[in-house]
Amino acid sequence: MTTKLDLIKEREPSYTPGLHVTEELRKVTMVPLIGPFAVGKSVCMAKILEQEPDFGRVQSFTTRSRRNGEAEDEYRFLPDGEVTLDWIAEEIKRRDLVQYAVHPTTGNIYGSDLRDYAKPYSMLDALYSAVEGLRRLPFKDMKEITMVAEPNEWVARSKERLGQISTNEANKRLRESILSLEWSLEQGDSISWVCNRTNQLPETCQEVVEIVRGSIEKKSANRVVGEALLERLRILL
Repeated sequence: MTTKLDLIKEREPSYTPGLHVTEELRKVTMVPLIGPFAVGKSVCMAKILEQEPDFGRVQSFTTRSRRNGEAEDEYRFLPDGEVTLDWIAEEIKRRDLVQYAVHPTTGNIYGSDLRDYAKPYSMLDALYSAVEGLRRLPFKDMKEITMVAEPNEWVARSKERLGQISTNEANKRLRESILSLEWSLEQGDSISWVCNRTNQLPETCQEVVEIVRGSIEKKSANRVVGEALLERLRILL
């Protein structure tokens, strides 16, 4: 039996927003931040927002529950049920969403609309599976960044989070992180790599800003850190 979620997932590869949406997107540079959990994407975005008035954060909606320790404004958390699925299906039908993605392992839905793209540079903590859809949108520019951490530092940061969730959920998060890094490594030169080292958050944020503004070259050494982190994640899973 085909469910509403099945229909929403079926529409995902071919979804395009309406003309009233795309006209506004032409004014925006999109900055998807990709990468494993616990590398500091959300913390980095929050710091940039404090210092750069022309940067904004896409506060996507999601049907998943808020995680332990996660800020209430991390997403617009929607109740997971038929009413929410009906609303999402109607937004898709009217082509009012900018983009949406159904998580490949959990079935949770993530998406955004025009209210999330009010600043010239719009940052998004992005699922790797959502980037292809973003590439099809008529943004002024796209600056795709994968954020990583040194393997030993990532293990130390992630230990508390993994200890707060079930083994099944922890394995899902690890699997998602592996897929994210594998996808990023397949993208070649289209991805910039940033390493968020312990006690170097200001430097990390400045590097992100400079990549977005086009004032620095990509650092291949950070890609090597991503490769090492991927190997560590595979061992953990």
